[in-house]
Amino acid sequence: MRNPPSQKENKAVAIQHHEQTQFIGPIPPPEMLKGYYSLKEEYADKIIKMAEENNSANIELEKKALEGNIRINSRAQVFAFIIVLLGYGMASLFGFVLKNTPATVVSIITGTAPLAIAAISGLLKSKPS
Repeated sequence: MRNPPSQKENKAVAIQHHEQTQFIGPIPPPEMLKGYYSLKEEYADKIIKMAEENNSANIELEKKALEGNIRINSRAQVFAFIIVLLGYGMASLFGFVLKNTPATVVSIITGTAPLAIAAISGLLKSKPS
């Protein structure tokens, strides 16, 4: 049987404190920026300058991507228009000049198909997910 602890026994108590700071974004919060400034004055300025340059680069990349998409869409519209014209031109040739009805029907379908495909794909892309 153990003796009850006496009043004179020293008990050691350890308290551990862990703190973690996290931020999201290119620029740290002001308190952290002050810490960098206290180490060396240029550090805070460099961090802000890097964030500004990164932002400018991101804007430029997004701008180029958007311009590329616009060019691709414009080119696709031109090609679709050419295919439609060729299809209707062939339909006119087969129908009026050569009097070939099956070829006329195929040419009309060939000329109309790009319009239908473009309309359907445009509708599918515009539907909210």
